[in-house]
Amino acid sequence: MILIPAREFTMGSNDYDEEKPIHTVYLDAYYIDKYEVTVGQFRKFVEATGYKTDAEKSGGAYVYTGSTWEKKADASWRNPYFSQSDDQPVVCVSWNDASAYAAWAGKRLPTEAEREKAARGTDGRKYPWGNEWNGSYCNHGSDASPWTDASDGYEHTAPVGSFPQGASPYGVMDMAGNVWEWCRDWYDKDYYQSSPSRNPTGPSSGSFRVLRGGSWYYNQLNCRSSARLYNNPQLRYFNFGFRCAR
Repeated sequence: MILIPAREFTMGSNDYDEEKPIHTVYLDAYYIDKYEVTVGQFRKFVEATGYKTDAEKSGGAYVYTGSTWEKKADASWRNPYFSQSDDQPVVCVSWNDASAYAAWAGKRLPTEAEREKAARGTDGRKYPWGNEWNGSYCNHGSDASPWTDASDGYEHTAPVGSFPQGASPYGVMDMAGNVWEWCRDWYDKDYYQSSPSRNPTGPSSGSFRVLRGGSWYYNQLNCRSSARLYNNPQLRYFNFGFRCAR
């Protein structure tokens, strides 16, 4: 894990309504995983606890078949419908699964603010590496639909840490692209308009949880450090993963 020191940072952007307004947030010091949780790490958790993921218990996970999103009954972290090795980020996990792993590891999911600060630092940069887009710095999709793209060397997920030039100011890896990462917060489109200026943890309740970071399936707009996504905490997709904080 990497220590993110206590300090203010600039959160949000003027790009989309759910990212407005740009505001200053102070966070106490915290730790965040340098890498996304991998298939190998998740396997150790499952072997130690006998845990069954939501996908394994209730009908599989969503994959993109080339023309539409489809829920496949046999899709799970074990079978995301593409080949993975132990050093690639685990996918097809729900928010519930990610939270269970984090608790077992003695950690928790990062808040939305913690995830953004660890990605962009304190100078308000657009991407982990700076303000200019560079597609060779992360595992992302193309601008065409469907957005899958192998021009970065990986058709799907990449082994964690494969793009060291894209590291954040703190040295955190894969904060743009690779997989969308579950965060601790409930989602509220207008939360920034009334969120506290110190250690915000999101709304007290909601229907959806926040994801951050873009993925191998999404284009550069979603790789921005301020970009927000949300989904039902029980849902799992073949481009959803996570990392932990403490």
